[in-house]
Amino acid sequence: MNIDEIVKKLQDGSLTLPLHNCKLTQCGTNAPIIYSGYGLIDQNRHLQIQLRIFTEGVDTSEALMRQFDRPFTPGILVPDSGYYDFEGFDIDGEKWFSKRLAINPSFGASTYIQIEPWQLTKSSERNQAASNPFINAFIPLQIDLPWHQITQFGDLGWKRDKFSHETISHEWSVRKTELGTWVHFSCKAGLIKDDFVYFIHALSILSGKHLVPTVEDHHSGLDQALKIRSNENDLASLLPPIEHRHAEPVDTHAFIASFLGAQHQSEHRTLIHRMWHRILRARENDIENSSLVLSVAIEGLIMSAIKDSCDKDSGLQIEIDSAMPSIESLNLNPRVLQCIKSSLGNAVKAKPKSTLQRLIKQNIIDDTHLEAWGKMRNLGAHGQVLSGETEAIQTHLQRFHTCLDLFYRLTFLLIGYSGKHRNYSAAGWPNTQFQSPSKLLD
Repeated sequence: MNIDEIVKKLQDGSLTLPLHNCKLTQCGTNAPIIYSGYGLIDQNRHLQIQLRIFTEGVDTSEALMRQFDRPFTPGILVPDSGYYDFEGFDIDGEKWFSKRLAINPSFGASTYIQIEPWQLTKSSERNQAASNPFINAFIPLQIDLPWHQITQFGDLGWKRDKFSHETISHEWSVRKTELGTWVHFSCKAGLIKDDFVYFIHALSILSGKHLVPTVEDHHSGLDQALKIRSNENDLASLLPPIEHRHAEPVDTHAFIASFLGAQHQSEHRTLIHRMWHRILRARENDIENSSLVLSVAIEGLIMSAIKDSCDKDSGLQIEIDSAMPSIESLNLNPRVLQCIKSSLGNAVKAKPKSTLQRLIKQNIIDDTHLEAWGKMRNLGAHGQVLSGETEAIQTHLQRFHTCLDLFYRLTFLLIGYSGKHRNYSAAGWPNTQFQSPSKLLD
C-alpha cells in the first residue's frame, strides 16, 4: 500500500491493515509483561486510528492482578510501567512499531487489547539511497498560500496550485488538492527531522492554522519510515503575519527561510510556535481571555529572548549604589535589610516595558504597540470584564490586533526576517516593510 492509497483510506475511514507476530512489551521494569499474537490497524467511527491486538488468555488470578493491581508511583500520573512498546509485521513482512502506548486490555478465554496510538511507524529499506534526505507529507486541511506555480491538465486545463522554493540548504514544495495539502521537504545539510518540524511550524504561522501531517514518508539514505497519525487538525485560525492573496511569494518564502536559518535560535523558534499556538487556541474560544494570553505571550518572548543588559535602569542603579551605605548604617533587622536590597535589585532589572521602549528607539515598533500592550495586559491581569458596548468592543479589538502585530514583529526580529508584512496596528491593515536590524540580538 503506497502513501497515496494510505491517505485516501485515512480520509474515508477505510484503512485496514492486518498484522502478525505482534508484541506488546511493558516499559520500565526488569520483568515486563509481554502480549504476543495477531493485530489489526484500522479506524473507529470517528476516523481515529486504532490498534487492536488478539492474544492468548491468561490465568484468572493473573488477569485480576493486571486489571486491578496497577503500579502507582507517588507524584507521577502514569509511571513508565503503565506504558507498552509495540511491534508487528504486515503481510509484506515490513515492521510497524510505536513507543509508550497506553493499553486497554479485556481478559477472558482470550485477551483482546485496544489501543489508540498517537502515531504508528513502518520501517523499511530502499533499493537505492536517496541523494538528499527528504520527506513527503500530507496535511488534511486546505491552507492559504501565495500559490505561484501552475499544473497543466491537457492542452487547455491548468491550475495555480503549487508553492515551492529552493535555498542553499533546503528545498520545499507545497501543493493543494481537493483532499488537503501535500508537502515535499528536502534537506541538503543538517538533521532533516528537526528542520521539517520547524518548516511545519513556519507553515502553520504563515497559514494561520495549526498544521499536523497525518502521513509522513521519510527517506534518508537507504532507510525509509512511513508514519501515520489520526487527524488532529482543527478549523481554528489566526490572522497570518503576511498577506497572501495579493502578495508576491518572495516574502513568504523569505519568512520560511529565516525560520529555518535561525539555527542558533532553536529554542526561540520552539517558543515562538508554542506562544503562537496558545494565542490561536485562546482567540478561538474566548475574546477576553485571548487578550491576556496574547499579552503574556509577548512578555514571554521579551523576557526569554529579547531583553538585554542595556534594558536595565542604569540611572536608578547609580542612585541605589550611592544610597546603600546610608541604608546599611541604619542598623536594621537583617531580614528587613534583605527585603530592601531585594526590592531595589528588582527595581533596576530589565522589564518588558523598558525593552519595548528600546525597540521603539530602534524603529522596530512604535508607541501604539507599547500603549496597546500595557493597557490590554493590565486589564486582563486584573480581571477587567469587557463591556458589551460597541465602542468598548471596538477598542478591545484594535488593541488585540495591534498586539498581534507586535507579536509578529518580535518574531521577525528573532528569526532575522526582512520583508513585507500585514500591519495590523494601522488602519486598513496595509502591507508594510519590516527591516530586521543586523546584529541586534548578537
